[in-house]
Amino acid sequence: MNIQRGVFISLIVGLGIVILLSGFAIYKEYEARLAARQVVLRYYEDFQSGDDESIYELLHPESRNKLGKENIMVWMEQLRETIELENFEIKNIQLKDTIRIGENSVDGISVQVSETNRDLYTSEILSSEIQYLLLRNVQGEYHIYFDQRRVLSSMAKNHIIIGAMYIDGMGKDKDLSKGTEHFQKALEIDPTLIEAHYSLGTAYLANREWEQAIVEEEAYLTNSQDDEGRGEAYNIIGLAYQEMGDRAKAREAFEKAVQLNPESPFALNHLNELING
Repeated sequence: MNIQRGVFISLIVGLGIVILLSGFAIYKEYEARLAARQVVLRYYEDFQSGDDESIYELLHPESRNKLGKENIMVWMEQLRETIELENFEIKNIQLKDTIRIGENSVDGISVQVSETNRDLYTSEILSSEIQYLLLRNVQGEYHIYFDQRRVLSSMAKNHIIIGAMYIDGMGKDKDLSKGTEHFQKALEIDPTLIEAHYSLGTAYLANREWEQAIVEEEAYLTNSQDDEGRGEAYNIIGLAYQEMGDRAKAREAFEKAVQLNPESPFALNHLNELING
């Protein structure tokens, strides 16, 4: 009887320990989720107030070290130049398996946020889903981790958007010089971003720099597989040659534009003018 009683007590004690450990694990998970939520909420609060110094401190040391403070500050400013945050909502928070960062393995949390923004170039209201990854630092605090390649790619594309705003006078006062500068910066960050060549070609065309416009559009054509985009590039080349007085090369370019976009009024009109004019 004493043996049975001892076994029963051991089972009860063991069950109690399991329950306590489970409760502790649930509490720790709740605590981690709450901490992640607070970090993301603070990020949006700082973004809306323009406190980039505070945003910098919210980032994981790995992101700060790889990106550098200047790039982070430029990126935040770019985001404010291209969008106006209307509202946001945290939709989901999930604990991630241990994540490898450099030589270290750290705990991570994924936070899904639904954003609504006004595009400052088109004035359209856009909705998007954003995934934030939060990692623990050596002190056990959660910080936002931004991948270096993702940020630099975003910066390059934002330069194109801001450049277009200056070129078209939409969301910015029209300024061809500033537009050109932003397209050039996009290529400095990402030389493989062929859209920057196309945009730079349009800027040179608007500034009546015909030869430079042709060079940039040909660089775009070398790597682009988009027929519509290629057709527009040939339109720019054709117009540049036409302005330079080279009717033969202008005609050749517009013929290629029509082959790619048979219903393009711009290409058809200019080709007809060169043939019959």
